[in-house]
Amino acid sequence: KDDTLQSSYCICPRILRMDSCCLGPTACRSIGKGLLNRSKQISAAAAAASTRKNMPFIGKQLSILHLSGNEHIGDAGAAAMAAALRTAILHPRSTYDDNNPYGGDDGSTIKKTTTLLFPVLEHLNLSACNVGDAGVEALALAIRDNKGCLLGLDLSGNKIGDDGVMALAEALIDASVSSKHNNKGKKGDKNDTTTGAE
Repeated sequence: KDDTLQSSYCICPRILRMDSCCLGPTACRSIGKGLLNRSKQISAAAAAASTRKNMPFIGKQLSILHLSGNEHIGDAGAAAMAAALRTAILHPRSTYDDNNPYGGDDGSTIKKTTTLLFPVLEHLNLSACNVGDAGVEALALAIRDNKGCLLGLDLSGNKIGDDGVMALAEALIDASVSSKHNNKGKKGDKNDTTTGAE
């Protein structure tokens, strides 16, 4: 339920599996609402922490969501999840200083501070959920407009055609360019997207 996903930082599960549970768009909208409420909750914590000049305590949060085999989800359910991914606020997890090896025109070294962000979800599994081009295009829009909102996406076993794949590819190219700037120097943060077409 969405009220569980927005509840105490200490009891929110990190991994949620609801494979082959006859879920549909309504369940996706509820989960999406929970993700958005969670984002607002973290924003409030971040605002409070800013007065103390430190990073907010994020605690446990839903990071990995498995919804595979729910054939009723379809394009409507995928679009509902995409809406949450697209509008949720990304929050900082750490900062580091990145020295430009080329330096400035006068030969000095340029120091740049980069902030790494928590994704809305680390991994979303929508395999075999009867998702078509419209659902994939909605997810692509979220990936493009809210870069870093999702690190892994499984769409295997769906009814995805050329239009959906092209929309997703364009979004991933756009997001990867941003990712190279946002995650420069950090190892282990690769975007992993699996698609399938029938």
